[in-house]
Order: sequence, then structure tokens, then C-alpha cells
Amino acid sequence: MNKGIPTKKEMVFVGIDHSMTGTGIVLIDQDGNILEQKLIKTTHEDSDEKRMITILDSLAFIPKIIRLKSVYIEGPSYASQGQAVLQMGALHYLIRIFLFRKKINYKIIAPGSLKKFICGNGNAKKEHMLLNIYKKWNIEFHDNNIADAYGLAMMALTGETTDEKHK
Repeated sequence: MNKGIPTKKEMVFVGIDHSMTGTGIVLIDQDGNILEQKLIKTTHEDSDEKRMITILDSLAFIPKIIRLKSVYIEGPSYASQGQAVLQMGALHYLIRIFLFRKKINYKIIAPGSLKKFICGNGNAKKEHMLLNIYKKWNIEFHDNNIADAYGLAMMALTGETTDEKHK
């Protein structure tokens, strides 16, 4: 297998953990090997619109993936408050509309469902997520956005169906 370049036989699963400051994207093959991982960072110095366009542009490669099986996206946190709720809701739906228009199979995974898949309970803290990913799959991440994206990709690989599906 060539890292980063899926062969014609490999199915590809994608996890996206989006946020305005750090969006994690992980692609894995059908054996759970990481083909590619990206962390898209934006700063508060840019307008919300520019930040969202930067994140959306970083997803442009996804429709070009040969043998793309599915994309799992972490859903919004309903515990968030303030201006962040509007930003996250807008970014979340912008990504969904992008995937929908490209006719890409995707599922929305609630944050608690992702935590339960990785840690066994739905209210695990970020450091527990990192630790449990290491224990479960023997892979270490130093960024929780990439770690969550990896967990989402692994959910896609296993076919975990805890939340709604979109086509």
C-alpha cells in the first residue's frame, strides 16, 4: 500500500471533526491504516466567512477520492453557548451542503456517540479520548481534532450506525 494514495482495491473512510479553530480530517483504508491526515487551522483575525471558506476549500479533495465509502462528521455540541453556537451551526451545515451537493454518502455522529464508541461512555474528556484511542488502536495523536477525526473514520469503517444517515 502506498501511504496517502489509495489503490483501486482499497475502500476509503473519512472522518471530519470540524471547528472554527482546528478542523481535523483523517482518511483511512479498509484495514484502518491512515492514508492522510490534515489539520486546518484558522485564526480569529480573519472574518468568519473567510475562515469557513478556508475550511470548505480544504475539503475539495474528498469528492475526488477513488473508492470513497463514507464520510462521518461529528455533529454539533448542543452544550455550546454564545456566538460559537452560530458559527458552529453555520460551519456544520456548510460542510453538509457541500457533501450533499457532491452526492457523497455521509453520517452525522453526535459527540456523545463518538465518545461512547472510543471510551465506552458518552461524556469522556479530551485527554481520555486521546488515551483510549492509543489503547484501542495503538496510535498516538497530539491534537484532539485529528484524534476525533480518526475515531470518526474508524466508526465509518466499522459501520457504526448510531445517528442519522444522509445521501
